[in-house]
Amino acid sequence: MDTAARDATDGRNPRRRVSDMTATIITPSGPGAMEAGLVLDEDGQRFVVLTFKEPKGEPTLVTFTVPIFQNYVEHLVRTAKAAGEEANWGIPG
Repeated sequence: MDTAARDATDGRNPRRRVSDMTATIITPSGPGAMEAGLVLDEDGQRFVVLTFKEPKGEPTLVTFTVPIFQNYVEHLVRTAKAAGEEANWGIPG
């Protein structure tokens, strides 16, 4: 795992976030706004890395283990299908 990804975790478990982190809203737009890659960390563990780029902003990296990423993709497919149905849209709260 790269330094940015390790800094976003407690260093032992990539799935457990550091408690003082805050929510980040990312609104990528334009060509190349989102990229995906596959990396091995120094221990040989496999990760999928999503990079989100905003105009005039620093890239934001999100790392997933392969099984978590596969579940995430399945969730995205269901969400994409639901987005096509007007009845699924509403204001939270």
